[in-house]
Amino acid sequence: DDALVPFFVMRELGGVFSCLVIASIFASSMAVMSAGINALTTATTVDFYQGWFRPGRSESHYVSVGRWGTVGWGAACTLCALFVSQLGPLANAFNKMNAFRCGPMRGIFLLGMLTRRAKCTASITGASIAFAVVSWLNWKTDISFFYHALIGMVITFAVGYLLSLRGARPQPASLEGLVYGHSAPISPEPERSNTLT
Repeated sequence: DDALVPFFVMRELGGVFSCLVIASIFASSMAVMSAGINALTTATTVDFYQGWFRPGRSESHYVSVGRWGTVGWGAACTLCALFVSQLGPLANAFNKMNAFRCGPMRGIFLLGMLTRRAKCTASITGASIAFAVVSWLNWKTDISFFYHALIGMVITFAVGYLLSLRGARPQPASLEGLVYGHSAPISPEPERSNTLT
């Protein structure tokens, strides 16, 4: 199935048009990979490295870490691409890889949008557990990979919510505009004086 488009381009188009199509495929692939690697590097550097491990450092330090993060994520993506042929046809490989990340991501988004108790550490812990469970299902069971994203989402939401019940409840004002159906209490307007000044 994966060879249909290259076969059509080389046999039916030919000449300049085949070169243009191949160049377009490479250009679009480079654009998508560049955006993905930049997003991964930014999230790793800002959300984890700067937020948890090394807060308060200089901007030049974080820029340097981001550059090395780009190299690291690029190498990781290249390594994964070398083994992607073992996942079967490209369409199935894409769906299998999406099952690992889409379920936990949807669970985190639902926790943030539908609950008033969601916490960062609890949500990430739930997503990590869901990722481990989906990995086990993928390699040890015959459950179709089309169900893996749903299972990962449910586990992320359930575990993240239960762990978020520990600790203090967030202030209602901090949730305004973030949680579906929630609005901060309206403070009463000060009474107007009828006296003339």
